[in-house]
Amino acid sequence: MTMSKESDYVIEVTENNPHNGNKIIKILLSPNTDYVVTWSTEDQSICGWQIINNLNFELDCSVKFKEPYIPQFESDVPLEAISSNKLVVIKSNEHKISDIFSFATMKFILLKLRTDYFNYSNYDTPSYVFNDNGDLAIYMPTTIFSKIHATIFIFYSKDLNELCWMSKKSIDCGIIGEIRACNLTDYRKIFILDICGLLTQWNLDTLLFEKQYQLELDKTWIINKLHKKLYIFNNNSTLLAICLQTSYHLFIAVYFTENAVLLSQCKCEKGEKDRPLFHSNFISSDAGERLLLFFKDIIEIRDPYSLDKVIEEPILSEKFSAKLKNEVNAKKADLYLIKNEKIYSTLDGRLFIQEFSKQQWIEFLRKELGDYNEIRSLHSKTQIANFLKGILDENINKGDSKHIHNEFIDKEIEKLYAGFLVKWEVKRGRDSFILRASIKHDTISEQWDQVGIERNIHPEHLCGGYRFVYKCNLLDNEDLIMITAIGLLVWTIWGKKEIRLRYYKGFPFTSTYLDEKDYENRYLTGDVVNKKSEYKKLEFLCKKPYIEKLLNEILDCGENLLVPDFDALVPYYNELCMNERYPFKELMDDYIENKITLILYGKQLLKSLLKNKNYLMAEKLYKKCMMINLKEESDDFLTNIKLLEIISFSLIDLSQNFPDFLKEFLSHTSFTIPSKNEDLVVGNFFSSHLQNHRTHSQPFEISFINNIFIFLQGINLPSLIRRSFKRADENQSIIMLFPLPKFNSYPSTYNFWKELISPSCSSFTRYEASELYKWWNGEALLNFKWNSYGKYYYAAIWLFFSFFMGSFLIVSTLSNEISVSCQKLLLVATIFLGFLHLTFEIRQLIYSPLAWAIDPWNYFDLGAILFPIFTSIIWLQSFAIPIWAVSISTLLLELKFLLFFRTIDVIGIYFAMIIGIAKSAFSFLVILGFIVFAFAHSLHLLLRPTTKISLDYPNHSDDPNDPWNLVSTYYSVKDGSISENPTLTELPNATTNMFTLLKTAILAVYILLTGDTTYLSNWVLTENLTLIILIVSFSFFTTIYLMNIFIGLLSNSISETNKKELFFLQKAKVLAEIELFYLLPHQRRKNNWFPELILYRVHIDKLRDMIKIIKNGKWNLTDESPFIYDTLLKISRMDGEKS
Repeated sequence: MTMSKESDYVIEVTENNPHNGNKIIKILLSPNTDYVVTWSTEDQSICGWQIINNLNFELDCSVKFKEPYIPQFESDVPLEAISSNKLVVIKSNEHKISDIFSFATMKFILLKLRTDYFNYSNYDTPSYVFNDNGDLAIYMPTTIFSKIHATIFIFYSKDLNELCWMSKKSIDCGIIGEIRACNLTDYRKIFILDICGLLTQWNLDTLLFEKQYQLELDKTWIINKLHKKLYIFNNNSTLLAICLQTSYHLFIAVYFTENAVLLSQCKCEKGEKDRPLFHSNFISSDAGERLLLFFKDIIEIRDPYSLDKVIEEPILSEKFSAKLKNEVNAKKADLYLIKNEKIYSTLDGRLFIQEFSKQQWIEFLRKELGDYNEIRSLHSKTQIANFLKGILDENINKGDSKHIHNEFIDKEIEKLYAGFLVKWEVKRGRDSFILRASIKHDTISEQWDQVGIERNIHPEHLCGGYRFVYKCNLLDNEDLIMITAIGLLVWTIWGKKEIRLRYYKGFPFTSTYLDEKDYENRYLTGDVVNKKSEYKKLEFLCKKPYIEKLLNEILDCGENLLVPDFDALVPYYNELCMNERYPFKELMDDYIENKITLILYGKQLLKSLLKNKNYLMAEKLYKKCMMINLKEESDDFLTNIKLLEIISFSLIDLSQNFPDFLKEFLSHTSFTIPSKNEDLVVGNFFSSHLQNHRTHSQPFEISFINNIFIFLQGINLPSLIRRSFKRADENQSIIMLFPLPKFNSYPSTYNFWKELISPSCSSFTRYEASELYKWWNGEALLNFKWNSYGKYYYAAIWLFFSFFMGSFLIVSTLSNEISVSCQKLLLVATIFLGFLHLTFEIRQLIYSPLAWAIDPWNYFDLGAILFPIFTSIIWLQSFAIPIWAVSISTLLLELKFLLFFRTIDVIGIYFAMIIGIAKSAFSFLVILGFIVFAFAHSLHLLLRPTTKISLDYPNHSDDPNDPWNLVSTYYSVKDGSISENPTLTELPNATTNMFTLLKTAILAVYILLTGDTTYLSNWVLTENLTLIILIVSFSFFTTIYLMNIFIGLLSNSISETNKKELFFLQKAKVLAEIELFYLLPHQRRKNNWFPELILYRVHIDKLRDMIKIIKNGKWNLTDESPFIYDTLLKISRMDGEKS
């Protein structure tokens, strides 16, 4: 790269006449807002302004173009970015990469890229961002191995006096075509937008995944070129606004950043050609927070919680500035910029700055602009913490060290808390607290209208009315917060209809604060009993230690949006009564019925419901989640999919407590498409059935090793093979969605060493049922995981085990052919590799001791590792071959090697069948084992010798069970007469009477089970009636009857077992084991391996066959047949088919 020569510019310092008094059309602020640069097209000059003491400033320097800058479009200006240390990126006419000018040194800085691996591409214009530490990040498209990549270059500003900066880091964000856009922000964030509307947020420094925001699939911005891509955070980074502008449309969406929940979105026909969007930013916060969109001749003011409500104001800044009595009121300013509650305006080439407060903006918004939109912003941790701190500060010098001042100590006292839209009245009576609320609808009448009916908020089971409410205040969103004897309460106007409890946080020392069992810590003031319950009226007190504990708990909460105290709400939601109303129950109902609160707090609420076994409310919550997205087949399914995270989070509890609901949910989500637009979900692809659709973003630092992988990826070997053999295997497919977001994901925050020993788990690794894998989406999930990382790690584990097994088998099989030194080497290798395998088994044991102990396969794996290790150790020490140990070790190793084939489809199905049938027949085998033991025990007692015996010396006893009396004897025959005493006697052995010992008797009876009566042939059956009865009973009842039943059961199990389902479950367990014990903690956070949302492709011909089976009533794979939506029938051209 080359640098523009300094002769292209004229450097001058102008003290009295910046820009020669010409009109300024561009203002840029540094990240810390201490430095401002301005641009004038008429004067072709750039001025730098140093901000002093927040509002005071002085002209620092001016740079003038020698050759006129030629803009390529109307909003094009040469200013690209400004840093806090006075570095300005200036775009020139000739160069693709802009120049950097330092106002501090009055010199230009040359930027050099490491161009070993890539070349600049003109696909998109570069963008520049200075971070708050002064580092420069440049995004530009580059060509790497014939493909255009979105690339980011980082320049470190360690020495501002250096005249040449070399890029220190290069980041590849993906291939253009697989991603739609890549952008940098001032907050050290990378935003990557893919072709499926998924916007991922990454940390620029660590390249760690942070958040993802799912946009609605819309071909107006997916297919068309994006001219403007803005990602704007509000002042406290709790909201993110996304603005995408094409030639003819503008798409806007606002999300909560904490959990990426969509608040509002809108699409309007305001494209780049008709009304180009210059920039956008938030103003104020809470009740007055608005999103400002700056167009050429107008500014749009939109409510971030309801973007469809818009105020168009051509002279917004002038009106607001005039309201603040700015010194430029007399004349119309050339340009305004509103940011960080300051107005930056320009007039006659000069800069003016004016600060405003939140209250001034809200007053202007309500009275001058007439914005009386309903306030939807939620209370924040900061507001509530400040309220509690204020209470503690007010009581710091009180005489009583524990009690706090009560504002409602006087009888019949009434207090008023008024905002711009809402007015609250709190009146204390005798054992009552009356709460009223009024709202204002416009500025014309200035009339307050009461909301619903007033509420008595004093709990019926408490006495001492004046000691219930202690202090109230108005939050920024005009909700009413109060500290009471039972904790912190926040009241709101719900839907402009009535007063409802919006938030509750009990004192943290007990979760049973409202229960009668607390009487030991309180004192009674009478025997008044509520007619609806047996609770006695108790007097609770609010003390400073309680508030301090409550404040500490709130401050320790890592989230900005506070979660209500569900552990107190759920157990007593039917207990706390206020004038025949149950505010806890109302609050929970409101949270479930409202989509935003359900997404924000649904997981925590469900966790508490399940913990307290409130299955009725849990079922209501589940059904609400499913109804919003599935029952109504909503158009914005993708944007509402955050709701289904609740089901992902609790899938294990669902399978245990609500199996019927889980089946219903899976049947309704078995064929889920992300959009109703056929152009976006149907296409021709080369991929196989149920394979991943999109390439998930994963930025990585460019290096020589990584470029080898990029090169191999660019070759696309399967595609080359297809072209070589001219195979036309392109299939028309429909894009479908795996309906459980974050089912596959791990927590983003982790401790490396803790995770290495005891890894965190995902819903996938905890789910051990087979219901999910009966459906296509379960199979698609396994295909994605297997193809992403599973098959590579599994092959490596298999190869690693093969080295371990091979070392031992070679030395044991060829011990006579190889040298002693080679034997030692192989035995040492066996021991070393065996201990490495053993570490993974130990990690599994530490992770879940109980689960490890009850799984018999773990003992088999442990034996296959330990036997070869100990055999090798003994072999090395004694130089003698322990034959039995070698035999057992060889058997275990080869059987374990065979088990590696269980993940291959054609073989794994039979492994799954064998294991599945064995599990189903296990109870029968236990019964059979007890029967064998019973007969073995009986035969042992009947046929064991009654005298002490020796197999070496006969004792000449009359015991018929003596082994010497059971062996064959031979008599001599002389002159036709047989001798009286035997001439020869066969020596007995341990198998002559197998019933001498109980353990050998069990073995003999087991052999008898196979029909072999060899071990009973030594007895004369006609001489032992008991033996005849036992043998006949055993042969009929066990060998004939039970064994035939067993064969029949096996036959039925084979026909009834879903071999494919068991195979997928087996494969899922293998993948879970790889994830937990073979992947490193940071690998489990890779977005391209563990994305929150998965799209996959379904071949239309196979889908049609499936729909025909369902329509004809021939579905028999699951209890409930898949639910087919009308949109899917239309897209697959099956809407006209009749069953």
